[in-house]
Amino acid sequence: MKTRATIAAFGVTVAICTGPVNAAEQDIRATNWIVVGLAEAGKIDSTRTSFVISGDGKVTTTIGCNRMMGTAKVEGTEIAIGAMAATRMACPEPLMRLERAWGSALEAARSFKIEGEALWLFDGNGAELAALRTAADIKPK
Repeated sequence: MKTRATIAAFGVTVAICTGPVNAAEQDIRATNWIVVGLAEAGKIDSTRTSFVISGDGKVTTTIGCNRMMGTAKVEGTEIAIGAMAATRMACPEPLMRLERAWGSALEAARSFKIEGEALWLFDGNGAELAALRTAADIKPK
């Protein structure tokens, strides 16, 4: 039986399920993740964000302006995200800064941790780069 718990990441409270986790729940792939916080930017408006790694390793993501595409190699909890291509829409500068921070976090990501509906990306030294959650737990307004 799983229990509900909450954690704080970048000042954002994320509800997660605790308890035994099966292999399917631990897989970072084929889940629509929502970016909720970045180490370089703190808490962000996650309503327009998305991060998906398909079963074949293709990455698609956005912070709310441009779409980024690339590939990822995932082995266990290790991750390596290759160079990302992006659309080139002009957006307000605060959003462009956020997009650059997200791109830097993806480039630096070397491992991840999943707990229930929460995902964290870490650099090679174990420093937290980003906090995400599954899109399924977003409640309509």
